[in-house]
Amino acid sequence: MGALLQAAALQLRNFTPQGLANMTWALATLGHVNAVFMGVLVQVARPQLRNFTPQNLTNTLWALATLGHVDAVFVHELVQAATPQLCNFTPHHLANMAWALATLDEQNAACVGALIEHAAASTVDFTMPELRQLFQFVLWLKTWLVAMPVLPWLLAACKQTWLQKAGSTTVSHTQLQVLDAIRQLPGCSGASSEHLTDNGLFSINIAVQLPGRKKLAVEVDGPTHFLSTAPTMRNDATRLHNRLLEARGWRVVSVPVIDWRVQVAKGGLALREYLNGLGVCG
Repeated sequence: MGALLQAAALQLRNFTPQGLANMTWALATLGHVNAVFMGVLVQVARPQLRNFTPQNLTNTLWALATLGHVDAVFVHELVQAATPQLCNFTPHHLANMAWALATLDEQNAACVGALIEHAAASTVDFTMPELRQLFQFVLWLKTWLVAMPVLPWLLAACKQTWLQKAGSTTVSHTQLQVLDAIRQLPGCSGASSEHLTDNGLFSINIAVQLPGRKKLAVEVDGPTHFLSTAPTMRNDATRLHNRLLEARGWRVVSVPVIDWRVQVAKGGLALREYLNGLGVCG
């Protein structure tokens, strides 16, 4: 992959908008993080944004969100370029755009208002995964200081689809190990597994009620929660999930499975020290 990107970097200035968008999409699909290459690609793409099609724009935004590539100025420029074209977006493009805005936390009122308007006109055409994307977008909107109007029937359609999946969870052996270790900590005997939040929208791996009405969400994160070529970098879905929990008053603590296994090999005292170091029950 390194040799391929080196060769591509030398030719990026000859890439069309489609080629640039395809390159970012491919890197995101592979979960391949290369900040230097992406920095060069962004500089090449910037003057070409006026020629990006709706698909080019949404693929690029989706890729940036998926890779966690932080370039607030470029994201804003992409959104500015996309807003006048929203009337030409397919439902798939609209859903990807909405999800990317939420994941990147790009609070652009003009774009969001127009996106909601066009999404409301396309509700019957969204697939179930796209409705779940839109519901995450709606939940993100509620974290804004300024409320954005969402048509009730659009919200209902998205919420119904989200709830169908919210309760379908599996509990891993590692999660049970972490739960048992947490329950042995002072004041944490009431820790619960796969706890549904009050509104029933999120299932938390391990929930702990701390003194002072503080709420702790312990998420046991396996390999699928991280990017494939950056195993310490959480992926898009995990970052957005955690942000939405935090917006609802939960302090989120991540226990990577690979780290937990290292501590298990060291013995019981190491597990306790590890959890205390993460601030569990502290």
